Amino acid sequence: SGNTLISASRSAYYLKIWNLSYDRQHTTVTPFHNRSTITGLTREDNSVCFPKTGESNKVVIWNAEEGVALGSLGLDTELCCLAVAQRRKALICGLASGCLAVFCTRTLRELERRPPPGPCGAVRCAALSSGEERLATAGGSGVVSVYALGLAEAGPLLGELLLTVASPPGSVASSVAVLSDCSLLLGTDTGKLLLHGARCSTPTVLEPHDSRITCLETSHNELYVFSGCHGPVQRLWNLSRRHWQHEMTYKGAFFEGVVCAAFSQDDRHIYTGSQDRSIKVWDVQNGSLLAVQYVYAEVTRILPTPDGMVASTRLGYLIQESFTCPPVVDPSYNVLRGIRASCSVRSREGKGSTASRDGGRKTLRVSETCTPHQTTPSRICSLL
Repeated sequence: SGNTLISASRSAYYLKIWNLSYDRQHTTVTPFHNRSTITGLTREDNSVCFPKTGESNKVVIWNAEEGVALGSLGLDTELCCLAVAQRRKALICGLASGCLAVFCTRTLRELERRPPPGPCGAVRCAALSSGEERLATAGGSGVVSVYALGLAEAGPLLGELLLTVASPPGSVASSVAVLSDCSLLLGTDTGKLLLHGARCSTPTVLEPHDSRITCLETSHNELYVFSGCHGPVQRLWNLSRRHWQHEMTYKGAFFEGVVCAAFSQDDRHIYTGSQDRSIKVWDVQNGSLLAVQYVYAEVTRILPTPDGMVASTRLGYLIQESFTCPPVVDPSYNVLRGIRASCSVRSREGKGSTASRDGGRKTLRVSETCTPHQTTPSRICSLL
């Protein structure tokens, strides 16, 4: 009919399809221009924080609902990582100089700047405890630090330096997670995973991944930790028993690995953004895969909401999803129907020791398919 236009670019991996007869009153929101994976999301007003393209020493605060920039924050060196303290209304920036810069997300005013505790190099990653009482940072030289957090309105947000540990020899910290009792989980670029107890000088060496650990996320009740990597294996760890409860392996037709993850607000589900440009939902209780939705863009950050989650993508859009799942899922339900992929879950039952690879472990095959790649809406568990 002559009303369709398809555009492509050598610098983009996607196509755009335009409907020329579309009602212009229904305009789309202007996307934000962030091609990096450094992204922060605020729950209060759905703002996105990211480094300015071409100027990595500036942070842009973008209103994703209106598609406009609210302002920018100037830094003296390159931005390396971001952490948003939702309850404290603070944005914590890890810099290439090793410093931490703290800004108020409401006023965009710089609150404080903390120099590094020593020659720790650039701040490569940062994580907050679920209650925002602790902040963990990892430097490029292998030094990992844990800080106490105060109330930014009553004084400095960054408090006492509580803990400093070193990465394992031959490895560099790639992801960290911290608990309210100051326990620290450290993932490395070689796949190693260590748990430093709050009152234990010797860390617990957990079962490693085969590739770089890309994300570590704690549940809101701090009973579980999710670990994802560049490979197909992801694990849900029981912190009290110090071993994994479920090992989920997802093999797709193209890319594998997890970019980011978040627990639902009730800790019943895990949302993951994967390298195959999809969002997946997993069951915390049994590790099963509940839903897969292709969004055709790499998801950089996930923030849970009361009925689902909000996710940012490298195409510059926010995705808002609500997730519904019945109390009981039919055993014949196959989430991978119509998707060329396979998924298997291994679950450890009882109090089996991690010293025995087969002790106390039960192997379950959830689903495995090899069908043409296409998405089919689920009638049981759905992302809306």
